[in-house]
Amino acid sequence: MIGAAAASTLPPAVPHPLLDRLFSCFERDGVRWALLHAPAGGLTSPRGDIDLVVHPADIAMARRLANENGFARVPRPGPSHHYLRYCTEGDRWLWLHIVGTISFGRRHAVAADGESGWLAGRSTRDVVRQLRPELMFWVLLWHCLAGRGAVAPHHRQTLTAHRSAVSVRDLSAQTFAAACGEAKLPARVLRCVALGEWQTLEGCAPVVRAAVRPSLLIRRVAHRARRAAITLTMIPRMPGLSVAVVGPDGAGKSTLIESIRNTVPLPTRVIYMGLSGGALRHARRLRVPGLVFAASAAIIWARYLRGRYHQGLGHLVLFDRYVYDAFTPHPAQLTTAQHLSRRASGFLCPQPDVTIFLDAPGSVMHARKQSYTAPMLEDWRWHFRSLETRISRLHVIDATRSLDAVRVDAVTEIWHRCAFRWQRADAMSGCA
Repeated sequence: MIGAAAASTLPPAVPHPLLDRLFSCFERDGVRWALLHAPAGGLTSPRGDIDLVVHPADIAMARRLANENGFARVPRPGPSHHYLRYCTEGDRWLWLHIVGTISFGRRHAVAADGESGWLAGRSTRDVVRQLRPELMFWVLLWHCLAGRGAVAPHHRQTLTAHRSAVSVRDLSAQTFAAACGEAKLPARVLRCVALGEWQTLEGCAPVVRAAVRPSLLIRRVAHRARRAAITLTMIPRMPGLSVAVVGPDGAGKSTLIESIRNTVPLPTRVIYMGLSGGALRHARRLRVPGLVFAASAAIIWARYLRGRYHQGLGHLVLFDRYVYDAFTPHPAQLTTAQHLSRRASGFLCPQPDVTIFLDAPGSVMHARKQSYTAPMLEDWRWHFRSLETRISRLHVIDATRSLDAVRVDAVTEIWHRCAFRWQRADAMSGCA
């Protein structure tokens, strides 16, 4: 009854429709799971990770159901499982972080089964399985103080709601105290939560973090070593995605790339792949045609290989322009040798995974950026459109629309490519 009263003080937790469907599948197939703590925005409009704990014996089934519901496993080293899905309607990312254990540090794990296990006392609210209030309270408090050293506003609400169901005599409180090495700490933090003294509560973070600092150091070293080893095996499979954004000046390439970089929840690298600018200016000074081409090709390939390296790390690589610029007219008058060199540059690098062409009339592009005349931009536009006969993965986007509409279109295409690649890799691993 106490737990129900505490839960009733929280706002409605009706999950996003896609989460609702996934959680219903968990229940249908008997997956033993629970929500560890809700992200900012709650489950209806989540912003950030949605942390779930799943019984170790049910992890494989949970992963299979996540795949079947359109989530794709993000290639990331480590024992936990990260699943991502993009919702075009609503322009929202859903990120699941699935773990198989609950622990306070390395030496104080909470068993899954048994009277004191995390499965005991679970409740269901709006299709969401929740831990018993006292365990949720201490797990969330540990997450805030040991992990971030601060309590986010949305977590303060949860802690306050469950405060009445918590006692220093709870086994979870005693485990928390044992992990921190300070028996009186639970009483102190409970008093801070009851009084709303959040700054004082956050002042307890050094005590909690000091208790796990040695293990954190060891885990960080081990994590980096494991990440390096896994990366070496991942590079040949290229779990990341390469995306080239092309179009004449004024199409909105840089604006779109920056927007994607700021909204896609993946590590992103932007690499300029145009045929002018940067170190290529120095190559042009060599004056000898054959030597100029060789030096330019080396610079372009260095950029391309840098992108392949980041792909191997699982990053989203955004190529600002691409060697396809070679198939459009040059604004200056070129010699025959320069023209042949430029055409040859268009075949230097393999196709990226996705090529996004921002299509807009020359007059529109000229109004945005007056570097070139509208007829010249229109001519370049139709040369870029002719790439459809050369490129197998060209996605044309109407760039006359708003930035948000263009970005959603581009991100949807990027997500479809990522999901296909990751889901296939997950299935090949034998875990789906």
